[in-house]
Amino acid sequence: SKLATMNDQKAAYQLKANLPLDGRLDLNGELVLQPSLQANGEMSLKALNAAWLWPFVRDRVALSDIKGNVDVSTRYAYDAAKSLRLDAANLTASDLLVARAGQPPTLLAMKRIGMADGQLLLAEKKFTLGTLRIEEGQANAEIDSAGRLDWAGIAKPSAQNKPAPDLQPKPTAMPLQTAWNVAVGKLQVAQVGVLFTDRRPPQAVSFEVADIAFDLGLSLTSGDALQLVADGIGVTLKGLQLKSDGAPKPLATLDSVTLQQGRLNLVERQFTAVSLKAEGGQTSVVRQANGAIELLELLGVGADNKSALKQPAPVTTAGNSSHWNYGVDAVRLGDVLVNLV
Repeated sequence: SKLATMNDQKAAYQLKANLPLDGRLDLNGELVLQPSLQANGEMSLKALNAAWLWPFVRDRVALSDIKGNVDVSTRYAYDAAKSLRLDAANLTASDLLVARAGQPPTLLAMKRIGMADGQLLLAEKKFTLGTLRIEEGQANAEIDSAGRLDWAGIAKPSAQNKPAPDLQPKPTAMPLQTAWNVAVGKLQVAQVGVLFTDRRPPQAVSFEVADIAFDLGLSLTSGDALQLVADGIGVTLKGLQLKSDGAPKPLATLDSVTLQQGRLNLVERQFTAVSLKAEGGQTSVVRQANGAIELLELLGVGADNKSALKQPAPVTTAGNSSHWNYGVDAVRLGDVLVNLV
């Protein structure tokens, strides 16, 4: 109502739309057309079903299925002469399922992911989030025998997106002028299981955690070098198992591992914690006739063939130090059985 092309003339608007599969979109606020486009108001998106979006993305991803429902709400302010701002942004994704074609188990099955009290200042490249909570589910990842991570192959390569060959000399890359600042007041994970499988030689191994719970505060700054600080880290892991393909029982188990008051600084390459406690479980250390330790061989520790080592690719970070510094005030190990053979 009262829409006009006069300078600073405000008009009220309201939009309501029913989406497929019981979804609903509500928009209301004020609009100014001159001297620059301005809009502010509130937006609510309820019960957005992944099944509705799936036909638009299935040819672009190597997935067999995506399921879930998403609710989003926020206050927004847009000015074409300035930028976009979001306040009181909340998002809840429920009953999520991400499955890879022909490769069980599913990549991700999560009961709920919730984000609350978000703020986006696009002109300042700043995003803050009050809380991010992930709960009740399972996440799986696998590296195949050639060293390819299944999550990295989700997006299908597109011939249309391949750039034409550039025969001109490339100029020296310029540093990023503006870095993004991201902060999460409280990141929480509860009742989540994880299974990681590594099928690279010499033998496939898997690491499973039946139940993960942790919380921390997080700040991140992008730019020429990634800066990341995580504070107040508290972690509890339950039901840990290290397995080898074909082995009748796990190579090692732990009932629980607890970390308290941890702090990670990526720039300073430093990790500290007040305490680390491991309780319950067992493992066997088998020394073979040639002197090799079976468990260490499976993990690639001390292997002659360095290409077979099961270790992640190096991560480039800032700072002059080439090594990490670790400090834990107290380490406790209780009721863990070690069999020496």
